[in-house]
Amino acid sequence: MKNPIHKGSLFITLLTSGSTLICCAIPAILVVLGAGSVVAALVGTFPQLVWLSEHKIWLFGFGGLMLGVSRYFSIRNQNICPIDPLLAEQCKRTKRWTNVLWWVSAAIYAIGFGVSYIAPIFLR
Repeated sequence: MKNPIHKGSLFITLLTSGSTLICCAIPAILVVLGAGSVVAALVGTFPQLVWLSEHKIWLFGFGGLMLGVSRYFSIRNQNICPIDPLLAEQCKRTKRWTNVLWWVSAAIYAIGFGVSYIAPIFLR
């Protein structure tokens, strides 16, 4: 896995999918659970949360784009590993962890998307 763009896309994917939870899902879940004062305290302490919430369309769009780019590189480099047995084993292990990391990012993104866009439809 020598492609630095692929490694960077995985990091950005995890970062953007995690930020969807921070901006939208966690505050919404806390309010539903009756912890609105906790959300108010968080917003008072971290006013950047308001900016993230105001720009959540861009945040989710970029997060989805990065998930797609990351998956593309993952699939494209799926069968590329060195011939050396030791390096090949390390390469396979890295690819397994990359796959796990991508699915974790996708699950975080899906939770954030569900809470931000799908749950409000059913809660009306």
